[in-house]
Amino acid sequence: MVLERAHSFDRWETREAQRLLDDIDHDEVKKFHDAATTAGRGTFDQMASVTDILRSMNLLDDEGRPNRGAVALFGRPESFRSEYTVLGCHLAAVDGVNLGENIRDLQIVENNIFASFDRAVRFCEDHLYRSHRINGWQAKSGLEIPVEAIREALANAFAHRDYAVAGRIHVRVYSDRVEVVSPGGLPFGLAPADLFVPHGSRPWNPNIMACFFRRGIVEQLGSGTLRMVRLCAEAGIGRPVFTATGAEVICSIPRFGYWMAPGGGETVDIKATELNILTMLGKRPVQRGELAEWLGYRGPDMSSMLNKLREQGLIHVEGHGRGAYWSLGPNT
Repeated sequence: MVLERAHSFDRWETREAQRLLDDIDHDEVKKFHDAATTAGRGTFDQMASVTDILRSMNLLDDEGRPNRGAVALFGRPESFRSEYTVLGCHLAAVDGVNLGENIRDLQIVENNIFASFDRAVRFCEDHLYRSHRINGWQAKSGLEIPVEAIREALANAFAHRDYAVAGRIHVRVYSDRVEVVSPGGLPFGLAPADLFVPHGSRPWNPNIMACFFRRGIVEQLGSGTLRMVRLCAEAGIGRPVFTATGAEVICSIPRFGYWMAPGGGETVDIKATELNILTMLGKRPVQRGELAEWLGYRGPDMSSMLNKLREQGLIHVEGHGRGAYWSLGPNT
């Protein structure tokens, strides 16, 4: 609690970096300027210089030099590799459900936050399936996991992690899920369950998070995890699951056809009809009769499927008899 109270005036991102403006990637700053202006979130004019942009985002120290936040967001790789080993990320695509199985693609990215974020998004896009669905007269194509949900998970990891803790962010694409592992625990007394309900925005790195918002990578601050839940439900996949220890925070997003078991770490293989049930319950609580009518199943078959999903901890029931409502489990 003492450390968190002191955090408002003594943060890793605001400390001196002992770097000059030449150590900043000016092209990356220009991309930030253009994206923020296009999104209508810029706090600077069209002709703003690199110095003006960094100063407006609180990324210069008292001497007008880039602070650690500026180096983390926009630094040239050759200027910080030996000292800023926490920057960048590890990317792995695994043929299986744990790291002990065959790794078919492994990449180590040593770059600033924005470049690493873009590389991680492309890596996930390269290793996830693209689905084709018919909606009315139109065919829609997209990743099995909505790319917006992936971007939210990665933005949370890069913007909220504690950069004073050793280790890089890890992104792992398994055959059943995608995991984003961020060094350090949840700050300010937050617990994983808090991320599934409306909560205030209390970023560990407010200047870095503000740059993510200005660039249009994240939407309303404090709503990212709730947006991920909604996007996954709309795509017919299970909710993301967050687990946290004192050493790391893991965001697990199931791939299409799987569902995260309560508590994370393992997935449950879901059949098509069961997936339809979970997708409907992801939108709102539903009575058994309404589910049966919508799916075209008789009472005994419907009861059997619901009981199986309840035994797996994926759904639960509130009430008794015909008036009971079924909904997703609290951690599903």
